[in-house]
Amino acid sequence: MRHETQWKTLMGEGLWNYLYDNNRLLISKNYANQSLTENNIGVENYKIIVEHLKNN
Repeated sequence: MRHETQWKTLMGEGLWNYLYDNNRLLISKNYANQSLTENNIGVENYKIIVEHLKNN
C-alpha cells in the first residue's frame, strides 16, 4: 500500500492526523515510487532524513 488514502484507512484518522500535524509523514506526489530522493520528497525532507541517518 503506497497511496495516501490507503494509508489513512489503515492507520485510522486519529493516528494519521496526529502524525500529519506533527510533521511525521512524508507525502510524495509520486506515491508509487519506492525510493526517497530530493526530487520526489523535496530537498528539505531529504535533508532531514539524511541528517537523522548520519546521527544514528
